[in-house]
Amino acid sequence: MNSYNIAILLALAISLLANAGLFWYVRNIIGRLLYISQNLSDLTTLISTYKKHLKALYDTEMYYGDDTIKHLIEHTNSLLELLEDYEDIAALTELPLTREEIYEENEETTDEVEKDVFYGGTRKSDN
Repeated sequence: MNSYNIAILLALAISLLANAGLFWYVRNIIGRLLYISQNLSDLTTLISTYKKHLKALYDTEMYYGDDTIKHLIEHTNSLLELLEDYEDIAALTELPLTREEIYEENEETTDEVEKDVFYGGTRKSDN
């Protein structure tokens, strides 16, 4: 065998081993990232639900105006704001929206805006 053939075969073997190692490493890193993303998304949902429950408790007659619950709500809001910084990581495990879902989402926001902007209360007819 020629020395060039041996050098090329050796380079090919090293390249194949390096590519296999890199593939294994990237696969493990992506698996960990998806695990973190899913857990972060669940954590955000859990804290958001906790905030709604705490707000509902605060609005009851028994606890209305309680400073401790008010501070808990503020603390929960700041925690949710902190989690918004990691929203792009949490979005990795979410499925992309279909055209119908995007259309429905746009209709809902349009309806809310129209109700808020154009609704002036009941008006009597001038006729």
